[in-house]
Amino acid sequence: MKKTNDLYGHDMGDSAIKEIASIILKVISKEDIAIRYGGDEFVIITNYSSKDLSTKITDEVFSFLNTHIPQVIIKIRNDSLNFFGFYV
Repeated sequence: MKKTNDLYGHDMGDSAIKEIASIILKVISKEDIAIRYGGDEFVIITNYSSKDLSTKITDEVFSFLNTHIPQVIIKIRNDSLNFFGFYV
């Protein structure tokens, strides 16, 4: 988020974090916990005991974010931003 804050200000960075968090909350179950770990990192805590199920929810979150990031970018600011990345 440093790049976003530097380019567009902290209000814009805060808006980006809120939008991404709301997208994550739409995908995970009510039993899961999503936490902003720091900067632009989020952690999802689940009750899934298998790596396959954990990977599945990660894939679902990434898929949903990739589908909705253009809408988030437009909603946050009416120009093109190229600073979003996803890591597992």
